[in-house]
Amino acid sequence: MENVILIEDRTYRQRNLLGTKLIELNNYNLLKNISGGEEFTHLKEQMLKKEYSIFDKYSTILFHRSAFDTDVRNGIIEYLKNYNKKVVLFSGGITGAQLNKINNCEFMLINVTEFYSDNLLYFIANGADNLLELANGKNWKMSILLDSIQKVTLYAKGFEKKPWDIIDGELNLHDIIIDKYFSELTSKFITIEDFGDVLTKMNLDLKSNL
Repeated sequence: MENVILIEDRTYRQRNLLGTKLIELNNYNLLKNISGGEEFTHLKEQMLKKEYSIFDKYSTILFHRSAFDTDVRNGIIEYLKNYNKKVVLFSGGITGAQLNKINNCEFMLINVTEFYSDNLLYFIANGADNLLELANGKNWKMSILLDSIQKVTLYAKGFEKKPWDIIDGELNLHDIIIDKYFSELTSKFITIEDFGDVLTKMNLDLKSNL
């Protein structure tokens, strides 16, 4: 059953960036790959008519920024933001990958070269459920750990004792980091010494995986 739709306005882009791996991509049954041609033209006409409900059956929507003009892109995102969906906008004009949440919708901006890579195949093969896999591939957990170490280190500077509820909102750490390093601290006021212990554990895990 298809639950991912990939929308590309130029047929050559996938061939140029994926090469023979395009065959592998098109073999995934959960993926609807629209790459130029009449199918894309028809979809674009539907978007101009604001028939966004065609996305209702897809949990993940991936499309190139040049596929639609600004008004249509904004209309799609406005429609999808209240649904529990994942939306990825990719383009050559985007640097790296940026993941945000708009209401109930996970939204990622990513560079087109990084998008059309082995990470895309890894992401689709795993059910297209974790956008961090699209950005970082098999190393997504390591990426979260590195980012979290940086966040916690900066946050701990000049830190004063606070309850976890406040810290949680200010740090905005990934759930897997909270579960692994903060689970025993969430019911207490956290001190600078607690942060020191957490950072020690994080850095040990980082070294063991390098």
